[in-house]
Amino acid sequence: MRRAFFIGLMTALLAVSAVAAQAGPSKPSGEGIELTVYNKNLGLVTERRFMDLKGGVSEIRYEGVAGMIDPTSLQFYSLVSPGECRILEQSYQYDLVSDQALLQRYLDKQITVITEDSTLYEGRLLNSGMSRLPGGGSIILMTGDGRIVNIRLDKVREIRYPSLPEGLITRPTMVWKLDNASPGRQLTEVRYLTGGIDWKSDYVATLSADEKTIDLTGWVTLNNRSGGTYRDARLKLMAGDLNMVTPAPVPVMEAAYARKAMLSDASGEQFEEQSFFEYHLYTLQRPTSILDNEVKQIELLSAARVPVNKLYYYDGARRRYSPPGYRGYIPAGVENKKINTVIEMVNSAKNNLGMPLPAGKIRLNKGDADGSLQFIGEDVLGHTPKDEVVRLYMGDAFDIVGERVQTDTRKIADRVIEESYRIKIRNRKSEDITVRTVEHLDRYNDWEIVRTTAHYEKKDAGTVEFPLSVPAGKETVLEYTVRYKW
Repeated sequence: MRRAFFIGLMTALLAVSAVAAQAGPSKPSGEGIELTVYNKNLGLVTERRFMDLKGGVSEIRYEGVAGMIDPTSLQFYSLVSPGECRILEQSYQYDLVSDQALLQRYLDKQITVITEDSTLYEGRLLNSGMSRLPGGGSIILMTGDGRIVNIRLDKVREIRYPSLPEGLITRPTMVWKLDNASPGRQLTEVRYLTGGIDWKSDYVATLSADEKTIDLTGWVTLNNRSGGTYRDARLKLMAGDLNMVTPAPVPVMEAAYARKAMLSDASGEQFEEQSFFEYHLYTLQRPTSILDNEVKQIELLSAARVPVNKLYYYDGARRRYSPPGYRGYIPAGVENKKINTVIEMVNSAKNNLGMPLPAGKIRLNKGDADGSLQFIGEDVLGHTPKDEVVRLYMGDAFDIVGERVQTDTRKIADRVIEESYRIKIRNRKSEDITVRTVEHLDRYNDWEIVRTTAHYEKKDAGTVEFPLSVPAGKETVLEYTVRYKW
């Protein structure tokens, strides 16, 4: 599995390494670690350490790298004497100490086993391993008097080994052969890519009582399974649709920033947002620690009183509204009566937003008559630039019903037909509403609406939308005829 991961990365890493090499090492600023996480199961680790380097050719061990490191991506710099210290050879050692690893290394060697009842066994290890049998496996020893002892693993209290076998290590380690022209204590910088770490964003919104505004909070969820721990790290998150070489994701990066903006909450700055190549980079404005096998959440943004509109859509020929297009035909013979409820907002500074929003799930709540928040729907927000319109499908209206019937089909001439439809919208609510009724005129490319009882807007080559006003407790009827030519 690890071998396949490395091979999959190598081609794209050539391009990444070339760009990073041009950028060169960071300016010396003391020891520290920087972690850039991509939402494609990939992280870029940049770590600065003081190291005592010998002159000439020597071997040095660099411990504590991520267990999912790709060694082919590694870059090493001396920040004190750039160009005078280089890696001639490197190897990655990841055979970590574990119960199973120790047992495997001690096959045919002497060990001591103490069971729960304090019985002590000494002998040569013949076999060990997991099993589906009760106890999960066993240890088989040959004692000094020639007896064969089978000890169930779930009965073992302690196993003693004479020493740590050669090759087993406590932490993943890079071993380098360095050629160094400037011996002494130096500040060094190491960069590498690692798999096993990613992030996603989630949003929670609360709809006001009058349904005119929302309070929006965005969260970042980091999932670290990389085999590395990053203490007091400077955290950066990369958002965007990056081109990847399968099966492993690799970032395409540039060196220049184009714009800066700030995502803040009431307690102060959290993330600084930067336009970066064709993506967006979010930098946490304080150090944070990300432990191995940890899921961590950090507030990304907080915006109060964001103006929204509640819209109703009826698509009688298809299942539901799905911005930016429409999908999912109703099966033949099945009538669609559902009216879709959509929350619309503009991601602008005027509306207390105006920052590029990374993709993620957004959940909407609203307070009931008792003041308790109730969950009322969710949708997926795509990567959204500033000043773009966001439409979120929240579910189907309970008290509004649609009805769509084709009333006539006529052949007017050779290669000319007309189709007529009647659409009814019944409003059982106690307030007036507007329902945007969507019709798909896609039988033939050449079409014209020749008769209609309501105004319509042409949305694209084959879609029109009728905004129908429906009074409280009433019904509005739309009738139209479309003429096709081919």
